[in-house]
Amino acid sequence: MTPTEFVFAYGSNMNLAQMSERCPNSKDTFQPFVARADGWKLWFPRDSERRQGGVGSIISAPGEAVWGVVFGLTPEDLARLDRSEGVSAGAYRRARLPIAWGRDLKQEVWTYLAIPQDEPPKRYIPHEDYLAQYIRGAESFKLPAEYIDKLKRIETRKRSK
Repeated sequence: MTPTEFVFAYGSNMNLAQMSERCPNSKDTFQPFVARADGWKLWFPRDSERRQGGVGSIISAPGEAVWGVVFGLTPEDLARLDRSEGVSAGAYRRARLPIAWGRDLKQEVWTYLAIPQDEPPKRYIPHEDYLAQYIRGAESFKLPAEYIDKLKRIETRKRSK
């Protein structure tokens, strides 16, 4: 059996089709489950031409929580996901993160944190299509309704006509 690396996805990687494309060797190890990262909040510290706006990350924030999904990946697909996330290009870094799920079960897993584009870091506005991926993923995994509502209230850039 292939060793499994666990990754907490809180943004566009909650999209099963995207993760299947990025991590084709892990379809048998995916077995995603819902989890939360306590003491963190969502923010958008980088601007992406491809995504037409801010791209997401999480930042330490006592009293807050980010909900997401944990996927099991092969080590090869974890390296492939590093490339997709732009780790070698300096866009994101992979880091260990404590997550909780179920009845207070806790585990440390991998996640991706954006490296802020500016100093001091500023917040960029995500495009509505990009944020829609977050919302679809959150709804498909039945994340808490109040968290989905919070995602829906994030200011977005609109499509150009």
